[in-house]
Amino acid sequence: MTVWVEMTMKNKEKHDRVREEIIAEASRLFQKYGYLKTSMEDIAKAAKKGKSSLYYYYKSKEDVFSDVIIKESEEVYREGEEAVSRETSAFGKLKAYFDATFKTIKNKVNMYSIVKGELIERVKIVSSLKKQIDSKYIQIVKDIISFGIENKEFSYMTEKEIAVSALALSASLRGVFFNLMHDGESDNVEETLGILVNIFFKGLKA
Repeated sequence: MTVWVEMTMKNKEKHDRVREEIIAEASRLFQKYGYLKTSMEDIAKAAKKGKSSLYYYYKSKEDVFSDVIIKESEEVYREGEEAVSRETSAFGKLKAYFDATFKTIKNKVNMYSIVKGELIERVKIVSSLKKQIDSKYIQIVKDIISFGIENKEFSYMTEKEIAVSALALSASLRGVFFNLMHDGESDNVEETLGILVNIFFKGLKA
């Protein structure tokens, strides 16, 4: 490894570490004060950075907020993935995925209770991240369906049919969670998720 490559790697590690520190502090501020009442200056102070240093890493508060959303969505994904890995049947995996995702998002909604109304109004931020976030969730559902077909739990489907089914299931899940963010009625959401899983399972069942 050349000296230049080693220095480049160290600089990248430092850059990533600083961004993580900024995101951690920004997340705390957004939870406490909301998006509108949190300024770039507030984030810089909390992260113990000069305002000019903060702008070196992030061009705007919207960029910081986008990374906070991505970080939180990755945690939701990991929780769902871990829950799926513990199950041995396709139905168990599907239910575990929905349950784990629901519980994690419910916790996030409670943590960001001040932000949730602001987030719904900021369609631009959500829309710009939708494709990036959705692709992971759709893939995990595709994997569960493929597992169910291989395991003879689900009827045979073409790759196209698997993709469409995963997209439909993920879209349904997203719609239910959007209602959770908007209305905050978690009991009805949990019941709806259970019904949704059963409907899809019956439709896919071999």
